[in-house]
Amino acid sequence: TIKDASETVVAGPFGEGSVGYFLGSVGTDDVCRLEENPSAHISQVSDFDDTARFSTFGAPNQWAQCPDDSVVISQDFSALGDGVCQMFAPADLDHSGVIDSGDIGICLLDSGPCSDPVCPSDLDGSREVDAGDVGIILLEM
Repeated sequence: TIKDASETVVAGPFGEGSVGYFLGSVGTDDVCRLEENPSAHISQVSDFDDTARFSTFGAPNQWAQCPDDSVVISQDFSALGDGVCQMFAPADLDHSGVIDSGDIGICLLDSGPCSDPVCPSDLDGSREVDAGDVGIILLEM
């Protein structure tokens, strides 16, 4: 089961012991392994193997594709993304990845006293967007 920050279920439950899981029940002598790449499309009918002989203990699952174990497949987690938030420099006001004239334009449009507690164009912390903030952008270019 996957829950969001407010504990609301956003996916699942899936796998061993969940409704619709038809391969048996949880036991101390078996491993339930997902034998496909993780994605937003995993469901109760995904390729689970309840006869697995070993666990990868948190690493991508691996399983034999052929009866003689000559081909081993490993899960590919690339569809899930790397989980790293893209960070922008404070002077990159338009989040383009480049500090340029677009950021100066935003700063000029925001000029004057900050009315909100969060004031991204106030780069020098003076609570006013002014020439000092434009200067910071120019220094960052």
